Amino acid sequence: FKEQCTFTDAIFTDKSIWSDSPSYAGIGADFDEAVFESDVDFVRCMFSVPAYFRKTKFNGDVVFDEAKFFNDFRFFKTEFLGGAFFNETIFYGLGIKRLGQMKRMAEDNGHTDAALNFNALELEHKANAKDAGFWFKLFTNAYRIFSNYGRSFMRPIGAYVLLVFLIAITAMIYSTYSASPPLENQVLCKPNKDQPPPLKLSYERAVFEYAMFRAGGVMDLTDTGKQNNAVNCRLFEEPIEPALMRGVGIFKSIASLTLLFLAALGLRNKYRIK
Repeated sequence: FKEQCTFTDAIFTDKSIWSDSPSYAGIGADFDEAVFESDVDFVRCMFSVPAYFRKTKFNGDVVFDEAKFFNDFRFFKTEFLGGAFFNETIFYGLGIKRLGQMKRMAEDNGHTDAALNFNALELEHKANAKDAGFWFKLFTNAYRIFSNYGRSFMRPIGAYVLLVFLIAITAMIYSTYSASPPLENQVLCKPNKDQPPPLKLSYERAVFEYAMFRAGGVMDLTDTGKQNNAVNCRLFEEPIEPALMRGVGIFKSIASLTLLFLAALGLRNKYRIK
C-alpha cells in the first residue's frame, strides 16, 4: 500500500486475503504481514468475520473509530509507527476476550490513549457480564463515574469540591437540629484559669474550618497533635465530634483521599507523567 488507503463504511462478509503467504488463507479479513506505507482509515467498518492483523506494519496513522468487530480478531506483533485510534470501537463475542491483549499491544507500541481506551472497554465488559460480582460492579461503576476509568482528572476534582461542600452542609444541619450534648461535655468548652481562653469563631468561620480541615482529607494527615476544640465547641458544644459526625468523618477521609488519588492518576495519564 503505497498511498492513502480508505476503507470507510466497508463491510467484510466474505473471504479476503491480504497476506503474502497462502498459509494464512481462511474465512476472514486477513491483513497478516501487510505493510501500510501511508495512513489507513477503517472508520465505521464492520468486521462480521474474523479479522487478522498479525505482523501487520502501519507506517502512518491507522483509524478504527466506530468500527465494529463481530467476531474474533488478532493483533499479534503488529507495529504502529504512527498513531493508532480506536475511539468508540465496539467489540462483540470473541472480540471482547481480546481486549486485554489489545491493551498490552498498545502499551508496547507506546500508544497510551489507546491502552487506556482498551482498559476502559475491558472493565466495562467485565462489569456488565452476567457472572460479575456485586462489589466488582459497584467499584468499577464508581471508577467510571468519578474518573472515566482513569482518563479524567477534572471529574475527581469536581467530586472532591462537592464532597467538601456536602460535609459543610452536613455540619450545619447537625449543629442546628441536633440535641445539645450532656452538660459535663459542654463544661469542657468553658474557659478556666488553667487554660487560655478559646478562640472566638463565628458560625460561618467554624463551618468553613470544619469543612476544610476535617473534610479535606489531606489536612487529616498533617493534623496530628493539633486540636480543633474551638471549631467543635462552636458547632457541637463539645470539644470532640459527636459519634454521628465522627462516622461521617471516617467516610469523608476515605472518600477524599480516594478522589485525590484519582485526580493524580488522571493527571498522570493525561500528561504522560512517569
